[in-house]
Amino acid sequence: MNDSVLEIQKLLRSGQTPEQICEPLGIEVRRKDGKVLFSYDQIESHKFKAHPVVKECRGLILYEDNWDICSMAFSRFLNYGEDGADPLPEDLSGCYVLEKVDGTMVSMYWDRNDKNWHCATRSMIDAEGTVNNLDLGTFAALFWNALSTTKFDDVKGTLKWGRTYVFELTSPYNRVVTYYPETSATLLMVRHNADAMECARGEVEKIAEYLGCAVVKAVKATDFAALLKMQKEDGSQLDPEFEGYVIVKEDVPSHKRNKLKNPAYLALHRVATSVSERNLLELVKMGVHDDFLGRFPEWKPSIDKMVQGLVNMDRIIRLDWQRLCHIEDRKTFAIEACKCRFPSFLFALKNNKVCLYTLKQSIIDMRTDALLDSIEKANK
Repeated sequence: MNDSVLEIQKLLRSGQTPEQICEPLGIEVRRKDGKVLFSYDQIESHKFKAHPVVKECRGLILYEDNWDICSMAFSRFLNYGEDGADPLPEDLSGCYVLEKVDGTMVSMYWDRNDKNWHCATRSMIDAEGTVNNLDLGTFAALFWNALSTTKFDDVKGTLKWGRTYVFELTSPYNRVVTYYPETSATLLMVRHNADAMECARGEVEKIAEYLGCAVVKAVKATDFAALLKMQKEDGSQLDPEFEGYVIVKEDVPSHKRNKLKNPAYLALHRVATSVSERNLLELVKMGVHDDFLGRFPEWKPSIDKMVQGLVNMDRIIRLDWQRLCHIEDRKTFAIEACKCRFPSFLFALKNNKVCLYTLKQSIIDMRTDALLDSIEKANK
């Protein structure tokens, strides 16, 4: 067993269960093959986003037998100027700036149990989710396809096992906003699992060269005013599909990071113009409301109300289902369900069209106008 370097490791090794730690903080827990994945829920964890345990749980995977790190990508980092953001030197001395690649983060790790290389997304231990819910296979298949164009197959036997290798997977299939014509894996960072120590930029570049893959672009941060200018203006001088930058200050065990978004990119998410309740809820549904609040903090009360409404809605449906699920007679069930605030979800649960595991996503997938009405009901 390695030392407890993470706050969540200390809590787990003190005897608390994953559920006892994570449920109050809005962190999802998933188990598979002796491993446990911890990933904060964008909605449920919103008011705890600066909490140290929440920050650690961004797709973190621990071995269940001793809570050693199996895979750890980035800790959560926030927008420049946002409450809870990592502190950076005012003059950016010692910092560098990374391009923010607009794809899917994938962590590659060696599993000590089955002695194989695996890859994970932020919410899936083996990246088994389908790509954009299309019939295009899994993120894992897309990632290994991207690595097949590198030297990985030639060097995987000598690649160090006790590390997490974090990539941004880009392709025409998992597009967010920026279009990438080729399927590619860009190395973002590397971490030592035993002590959670992040590798320095120079070492990351050497590892990318060894793997024969791209590495995220970096420039020394010497002109903070120029970076702020990008954020203050309308972004018209920038490609609107360019997402922005990440400002990095190397530190131990994790580097300090702030996001700095391209305003034109945010405009593509309909946040720079025509702000309405509907558009704000669209931001929440896409999970980019924190990026928006970094530039428009005056909308925080409205967004907080929506986030709380989604939490309330999920809680109400679960409590009603717990009370009614044992009713076998369909007519009796229907009578009781219609007395509840969200009967359609109760009928969907009864007919196995929705399960509790996917309930949150089913709520998010509602038509925006209908969801606005439901949030109002949930907040009463």
